[in-house]
Amino acid sequence: EKALQSLNVNSIFKEWKEMSFIENVADCHIGLAPRDLDCGHSNAAPANKLVNYQGLGLACIASKIKSFEDFKKNTHGLIYLCESREDWSNALSKIINQKDEIIDQREKAHKFTKKNFGKKNLSSLWLDILNPFIEKLTSDTK
Repeated sequence: EKALQSLNVNSIFKEWKEMSFIENVADCHIGLAPRDLDCGHSNAAPANKLVNYQGLGLACIASKIKSFEDFKKNTHGLIYLCESREDWSNALSKIINQKDEIIDQREKAHKFTKKNFGKKNLSSLWLDILNPFIEKLTSDTK
């Protein structure tokens, strides 16, 4: 929040609340996903937050952890990964000055996320994983 104030950015922070997440995020232009890079648990964090943000067409600024890096390699959305306070400040400055690119990337990010992380695709991925076990169980009971 202080970084935004130092850049003279008119901003409103939306608190993450489980029951109103989608409504709150839909009002935003940028999704932030900071992680404590000194904490080993942070490196194990999944990319769920970025998937949600990109699915809603938001540009993202996030800590540079493995899952976020992997997601960024494959998405068409605007994502900046940061390791330092300076990186965060630079990313905020770039996004503020890239309004046209943010608008262009919104639809691309949304389409990519819907195609790759939508219910239909995730269901088939889970079935691919579970079917061999189900087949083994059914063949063992015969």
